[in-house]
Parts: sequence; structure tokens; C-alpha cells
Amino acid sequence: MLTNCGSSSSSSVGTGGGPYNVVGNWQTTVTANGGSVPFVGVINSQGLALLFGDVVPDMEDIDYVGDTWELPTITGASSFSGTTSMYAALGTQLPGGGTVDTVSMQGTVNSATSISGKNSDGSFTLSAYSPLSGSATAFSGKTSGWFDENGFNLAFTPTGSGQSMSFTGSNTFGCDISGSFTQEATNNVFDVSMTITGTVDCPITGSMTGLGFESNSDYFNINEFQPGTYLYADMLGSTPFVFEIYQPQP
Repeated sequence: MLTNCGSSSSSSVGTGGGPYNVVGNWQTTVTANGGSVPFVGVINSQGLALLFGDVVPDMEDIDYVGDTWELPTITGASSFSGTTSMYAALGTQLPGGGTVDTVSMQGTVNSATSISGKNSDGSFTLSAYSPLSGSATAFSGKTSGWFDENGFNLAFTPTGSGQSMSFTGSNTFGCDISGSFTQEATNNVFDVSMTITGTVDCPITGSMTGLGFESNSDYFNINEFQPGTYLYADMLGSTPFVFEIYQPQP
């Protein structure tokens, strides 16, 4: 599934230390078929780890862009193991064919900013990073959101504790969407739930959960890589997908 991932070239996994606080934002690189794709994402307080493939400017057709990578549970303990799955972006297939590839993985939490691991296809190193300048802030008012080629008009309302928020919206094809982003403490980490309903031309329907975070980067070029604050939701369900949301500039 993964070949020459991250910056680690070691074929072994160390003993680690900790436990460490790994709740936050993480990044690595996946290399396949001659192209390198940054992967960015989140580990939450329950150890759920989700990352997705980022668009490389001027190289939007590289494998893995928009794919979701679910790692084994990572709680900050010295080591972890389990299965890892790569899910193809909605409407696409993985480089080797099919829409999901699941293999066994083992890894080590080296520190609060470094996690390494390996599976049958290669090794990787996750590094902590800060995708957002400043602290996460709840979205409010009208926004736009996209996944695959599906655009939605959304309305956000701050709610609950911290910078949590809820949203509702729809698109021009009769799909309705609603959900919530619940902030974990003061981290740029949100537990996300959403429901999509509709009977005609909805790319996916049903209720699903996932993880979210805010960034200053337009990872999928839906806003021509313009500066701003973008909100991402990496969703798990019958068909995993990544939802990018941005607030139009005045």
C-alpha cells in the first residue's frame, strides 16, 4: 500500500518511550508510481488517526491525492500495532486497483512530535506540524464546501464548548447535509459527525463520523490556493471522503 513513506529509511521499529501526548496535527509523505504526495491529518484523544493526500500544485493527478489513510489506534503509548487502511477518494481507485487496501502495521511513538512505523510495503515517519497560524476558531455564517466534485452552500453556527460548531446546508442537486464539529480541549482537533440525505444525484448518503481540523492551506485547490482559513473533515463510513470548507473572502 505504501512505498518509501515519510523520511524514515529504517526497516525496524524501535522501543519508543512515553506515553506521550500525540493529540494534534500530523503530516508525512507517501511515494508511489514516481510521485510524492504530502499526507496531513489528525490524531484525536481516542487514538483515532486519519490523514489524507494533499494536492501538489501543478501535479494534481498524482496517485493518492484525496485518499484517506486510517492508521491503527495511536494513544501515545510506546508502541502500537494493528491494521491500516488506505481508502480511495470518492469515485476513484487506488494505484493497484480497488477502493481499499488493508494491511498489518506496527509502529513506535518516538516523542510527542515523531511517530514511526512500517508495514509490508514500506516504512513511514509522521511529524507533528501546525497547519494553522494562531488558534482554531469556530466558523460562523455562510460558507462553501466541496468533496469530490460536489459543492454545498453551508451555514455554520458556533455551539457548545470551545470552538465547536454545527452546520446545515444543501446543493443544487437536492442533497441536504448537516452535522457538527466538536473541538477537543483547545486543540486544532475536531470530532466530526454529519448526515447527508437526498434521493437524486447525491454522491453518498447516510450518517458518518470522522475527524477535522483547520488550516491556512487550500489543499485541494477549490479556491485557487488562495490564503484564508479552511476547515477539513476526513469522514469514515461506507465510502470515506474528505470535505473541504472555506469562508469566502468579503
